[in-house]
Amino acid sequence: MQDSIFTKIIKGDIPCHKVYEDDRVIAFLDIHPINQGHTLLVPKQQIDHLWDIPDELYHHLWDVAKLLQARIKDVSKAPRVGVVVEGFGVPHAHSIFTIIQIAKVLDVSLDDLLGHKVTQESQNKQRIRFVYFDINGCLVRFFHHAFTKIAEDTGASSDVIESTFWHYNDIVCKGEMSLEDFNIALAEAVGVASIDWTAYYLEAIQPIAAMHDLVKWVAKRYKVGLLSNIMPGQIDAMINKGLLPDVPYVTIVDSSQVLAIKPEQHMYEIAAQFANTDPEHILLIDDSRPNIMAAEKMGWRVLWFDDYSPENSIERIHSALRA
Repeated sequence: MQDSIFTKIIKGDIPCHKVYEDDRVIAFLDIHPINQGHTLLVPKQQIDHLWDIPDELYHHLWDVAKLLQARIKDVSKAPRVGVVVEGFGVPHAHSIFTIIQIAKVLDVSLDDLLGHKVTQESQNKQRIRFVYFDINGCLVRFFHHAFTKIAEDTGASSDVIESTFWHYNDIVCKGEMSLEDFNIALAEAVGVASIDWTAYYLEAIQPIAAMHDLVKWVAKRYKVGLLSNIMPGQIDAMINKGLLPDVPYVTIVDSSQVLAIKPEQHMYEIAAQFANTDPEHILLIDDSRPNIMAAEKMGWRVLWFDDYSPENSIERIHSALRA
């Protein structure tokens, strides 16, 4: 069985903010909170479904849930504390405690609820000073429209087009393969004499308008930049066509120019250097979980953007940056 993200957290391969731990279960803050303070309680044994949990472990989970609920209720004086059993997105049974709402209503700090204090110095270190935005999947949508259009024009299968694109995408974005050579490979795959991927890409782009508004809001309050795995010349073309937010970017980290891609460590080192900001003061907003996990491992702050639920993602970003 392949390790889930939770299993990697339990093993220590991925860092987390622990709330509780014993030999059988662990509770930690969610990296993509519905609200700040969103906490997950999971068994250390990787089990896909709630109904597959052995009875003894199942009862222990609820004993710990009761303990955590009692702690929250005792500190916050809340009339009640709820638990949700959820299992979407990660093949590892888990329960959720959303405790920040209690803290907000009762004017109790999250640290009081969790039973520990954060010093003023560490709070200062957590301040965001620079925000990096990913482009594809965060500021614009394009993939499926471009693939569909090429299929219509060439008669080729969308699956062939998409698989060919993903086969070469990383090495083109990293500068290991030229855009011209990629066009040749794509043309051969779809059975045409020539093709211009960038033309299809630019035609298919759909700006995510609400995100453009958000970037403008953020740029008035923080230094901002773009950090993208992207093919040569495409960022400049998007800027020229007005497809990206019109704000004064401090820096634009184009993978095809720096010859590195997310989630490679070197990409984040370059980006931090270009931002002239310490990693702990940088926030990355990206739609790729591997990319944000790698950034967090480098000491960055991260927020996952869900392209299928942009409104909720934008609200989470607003909440984080207002704090």
